[in-house]
Amino acid sequence: MKRMHKGIAIVVLTAMIAAMLGIGITANAAVVESEADMLFYETLNEIFDYENADTTTVSAEKERVYDIELNELGIAYSFIYGEGQGFALLIDDGALRVTEFYPQGESPYRQEEGKNVYVRQGIYWYSDGGSFYDCETNLPVSENSVELLGEDAYRGTGDAYYENKRVDYIYRSENKYNMLPSIPGCMHGEAASCVAKMCVNLVVYLDKTYPNLIPNYEPGVSFMGSYMYLSDTPETRAVFDQLYIDTGTDGNGATVSDFKSGFKKYANRQGYQASYTSLMSWRTFNYNSAKTAVTSGKPIALFMENYRGLKISELDGYDFLEYEITNGNHAAAGFGCLEVNYTLAGNKTRTDKYVYGALGVALYDKGYINIGEVKIVDAYALTIS
Repeated sequence: MKRMHKGIAIVVLTAMIAAMLGIGITANAAVVESEADMLFYETLNEIFDYENADTTTVSAEKERVYDIELNELGIAYSFIYGEGQGFALLIDDGALRVTEFYPQGESPYRQEEGKNVYVRQGIYWYSDGGSFYDCETNLPVSENSVELLGEDAYRGTGDAYYENKRVDYIYRSENKYNMLPSIPGCMHGEAASCVAKMCVNLVVYLDKTYPNLIPNYEPGVSFMGSYMYLSDTPETRAVFDQLYIDTGTDGNGATVSDFKSGFKKYANRQGYQASYTSLMSWRTFNYNSAKTAVTSGKPIALFMENYRGLKISELDGYDFLEYEITNGNHAAAGFGCLEVNYTLAGNKTRTDKYVYGALGVALYDKGYINIGEVKIVDAYALTIS
């Protein structure tokens, strides 16, 4: 196999950016292509010994790959150098990295239609929007296989982006359930640590009633008749560090099981017992149970796909909804519930149902989750004793 000269390879590869097929760069993409391209080029330089090499022209094509939930996950590169052909897969599941790189081999994604789905190393599917198919055999993937492999599948994530909506109404009313004037809003921690961050906000909330969940600490102050929670402090950052360890959080985040065992471990260390009551009924979030839980002072651990948090501004004759959105999975702490009842033009009615809590993403420390706009995969009410 011919080797490539480093200087020539960099010039050729840099010039290829505009020529590579399949996708244009979008500002809100889950995977930033320019960063992925540079990592691809750097990987070529590392794998091939360019310093003592002949000059070889490299050309490449690339296309998006998606995770099992059809969220953007990464990029598949097919490249030709001299007489050789190879392919590489780069993903961003919280950190941009190369998962597969084959100097000799053909890309498994050769179907003409459908979305490329990258499950894990060596498992390549495509989706027609309704079913998954194996790229090698073109046979459909069974629902059992999808469920089984989905537990350990790669998951895409990305930077938050923002949208606005306006709801014009004739009449508006609210039903409030434990909508406090102040709730915790700790934000310390990286993006992939949302479970540990959620746990910190749960601990801060509960520490008001159960002293020394945070040792020798008062989580808020009384101000004009209301209890106002403090934001990030050295004490809450120390709690985050401990919960990061207790929940086994790593670069890929943490699971629901990690949360349950980790929070219980933390509570036990502080002399308390933690227990959980599921808020799911037949795989559906039970909003009535959630309202009952928060009204009794029990916070909620909420696990969702395709996070959409929002803030609500009440203006003259309309509500202005400001959304913060990511493509990845997310965990958030809920402390209250809000129902907004609208009477719209034409005498139509509508009720939006929200969980109010610590969101822990990008710009929004606190806000709302519209339960009709996200897929809630698991939820628990917490009890401390």
